[in-house]
Amino acid sequence: MTHNLILLESVDKFSINDNNSKIIVFDYLTHKKLDKKNISHSFYDQYLSDDEIKELFDFLHSRHNWNHECSNLEFEGVNILQIISPLEFHETFFPIIKKIYAIKKILEIENPKKVQVSKNLSSIVEQFINKKIIHELSFPLRPTDKGFNSEHIEIRFNLLNKPVSLYISKKLFSKLKSIQENILCRIFNLWYKPDTPKKINLILEFNPALFSSMLNELKNSRNTPVFFNQRRSAVWNWKSIQNLRKNNCKIINPNDFFKLSDTEFTHIKSKFKSNLNNFWKFDEKLSLLFSKENIEFWPEIKKKLIPLYYSRLEDFLKSIIISKNLLDQISINTILSISESGENENIVFQCNKNKNKITTCLLQHSFFRYDPELYNFQWRYEPQSMYGLKSDYYLLWGNADYDFYSQFGIPKEKLIITGSPKHDNYLPINKTGNQKTVLLAIMPITNVSGLCRLQTYIDYELMLEKILQTLKSIENIKIIIKLHPGENFSNTLLNQYFKRKHPDILILQTTPSKKLLEESDILIHTGPEFYEISTIMLEAMLLGNTVIDIYLDENIKNLTPIETGLLRISGNDDFEKIKKIVTNETDSSSILDGISKQLTKYITNQNNSSKYVVKFLDNIEN
Repeated sequence: MTHNLILLESVDKFSINDNNSKIIVFDYLTHKKLDKKNISHSFYDQYLSDDEIKELFDFLHSRHNWNHECSNLEFEGVNILQIISPLEFHETFFPIIKKIYAIKKILEIENPKKVQVSKNLSSIVEQFINKKIIHELSFPLRPTDKGFNSEHIEIRFNLLNKPVSLYISKKLFSKLKSIQENILCRIFNLWYKPDTPKKINLILEFNPALFSSMLNELKNSRNTPVFFNQRRSAVWNWKSIQNLRKNNCKIINPNDFFKLSDTEFTHIKSKFKSNLNNFWKFDEKLSLLFSKENIEFWPEIKKKLIPLYYSRLEDFLKSIIISKNLLDQISINTILSISESGENENIVFQCNKNKNKITTCLLQHSFFRYDPELYNFQWRYEPQSMYGLKSDYYLLWGNADYDFYSQFGIPKEKLIITGSPKHDNYLPINKTGNQKTVLLAIMPITNVSGLCRLQTYIDYELMLEKILQTLKSIENIKIIIKLHPGENFSNTLLNQYFKRKHPDILILQTTPSKKLLEESDILIHTGPEFYEISTIMLEAMLLGNTVIDIYLDENIKNLTPIETGLLRISGNDDFEKIKKIVTNETDSSSILDGISKQLTKYITNQNNSSKYVVKFLDNIEN
């Protein structure tokens, strides 16, 4: 039995006079604060086994259709509750479910006489023990919600060679995006005119700057390429504008498809706000659905979920009206996307499924299926495994991807190998010069699986420090750190770590990977989990760079070493091999010579895949 148990989350200021108390923390930053003060503490997830975390993963996954039956929340055939990405739902609420389950286990194991908790944990603790022994601590809490939960957008850029992030509200972002598009699309004549008789290929949420060769092929298509981007603008930089202009691409102006008076739209908003109120008021079914072993998860889930729907309701309704009118009024040949989980994609797919039945194609956008030994582990966390394939066709980069998806039951007639249009212009470059440049590409901790623990953050920093100390011991090399471009709390921690420990190293996040790889000789890729592989590995191989993959995850035992095409080693291995490759003491020809053989598995129709994609789209008849 524990005399006094202290549970802390998001606490920066904390002091304790009782050395007999047991302290358990629930987040990494609180750990850092306590560690700095030499205050002994444990981690909450030490009370969870891997098997229990996997059970919780399966539990939440089995509830991903919680929002399917609600007819009074359907507007123009679109279920408003289903607009939010199921993957974002998982990533947001899985940590909460883990935390609640862990608190129950902690209380059972420690059996405390007294429990002191930070304010944000008290309602959870009250579910399991007598309120009389719970004491809420008065320490202020650190703000934690950004991005998905707080309705803010992260704006990333580099200042003095260091990544900088600013957060602005999504409403302000939408206004600025609209102003920017109105100015640029008028100047460069990029707006699509709805009365155009020619059929179009509707392209959802693509970055035109990355698909130069595909846009060049689409220029000769019998269908006009038209972009519909509700997140990042299709004219976000000069290269995008250039690609769109010279290839006769157009952009959807949402205002052309939103023809309602303020009075009409206000009436629609009021109706669905009332329907939402009624839905949340009678939530007994949801309470039962999100319960496991007499543990209620729903009270904590709804604290974040309900405000989120209210804050996005107006945008959802506008997007539904725009998408419905767009699909009804324009002659569309195909809909091409690179994701099926975004809100814009969800709305368009629902509108299309209910009435229009336009052929949809999903273009593969990432690389991680490079080792058959990992397939069974990776499939569990693949979006198509978790939520199914919505599109009529999946356009794949190569044979490895085809083997992967067909192995796990995706119908072969839906799988089309086209190659990667994004990588058509990736060609090997001969590097000269005495100084070698090493690009260290670092994946953040995204933790879809939930298996990364608080200790993982510590272990990851230790492994990164080991890599950097190895590289810094080598003379006449330049080190560049490339963080993953996505919005992620782990990226923020990594950036702070490198600024503090290695201020001399250039850190980049938004710089295009192709530019960095062309200036580098060796790529070292590292990530915390086996299923998190960055596309930059494939891109480095295409450009003829030596690729070294260092993995932290030791959950997979007896993983066969790879030394042809790329070198894969564990973070626990001796890094002397890396040092010898960088200094040319070890001949890396076996790695480089194996690239072409490996690439035949990963990518097909290299330098020509854009033609295959456009030909496939043009052969579709709707």
